[in-house]
Amino acid sequence: DAVAAYSFALAVELGLGRGECELIRATARLHEVGKVYLPQWLLAEPPGQLSDSERAQLAAQEELGHRVCIGAGISDEVCAWILHARERFDGTGPGGLEGDAIPLPSRIIRTTCAYETLRAQQPTDSSEGPQAATIAWLRAAGGAELDPALVEALARVVTGASSA
Repeated sequence: DAVAAYSFALAVELGLGRGECELIRATARLHEVGKVYLPQWLLAEPPGQLSDSERAQLAAQEELGHRVCIGAGISDEVCAWILHARERFDGTGPGGLEGDAIPLPSRIIRTTCAYETLRAQQPTDSSEGPQAATIAWLRAAGGAELDPALVEALARVVTGASSA
């Protein structure tokens, strides 16, 4: 739900219409549905301790989710957003999509998912604060893994400096 809420807030910050913001929020709720097909122990394992084959299995969750959503009759557009949420802004992701070729909702979900994952992992006693450390990491990933414009828009949202 946190990723869905951040995705909605980021879409609003970007000035998207209410209907599109709602659809992005609903898609963000579904984006990890493919994890239901992965073993629980794999999901609980710290990412740094996974083997290459285990990382590959975990990385397949968007493809699995894409197939689940197609089978459930969810629109092709939303299914594509789920599939492309694994793409990297620099084009080195599994589908090779780069920059604006990645659907905006997919980039929004990837950015907010990274934020929420990192935010939850930050120690609360960090000298610069957990939010600042998380935003710093996201900014460092901007241009490679994440869309740098979306990172900056999300930073405005979570710090209360929203322009919307």
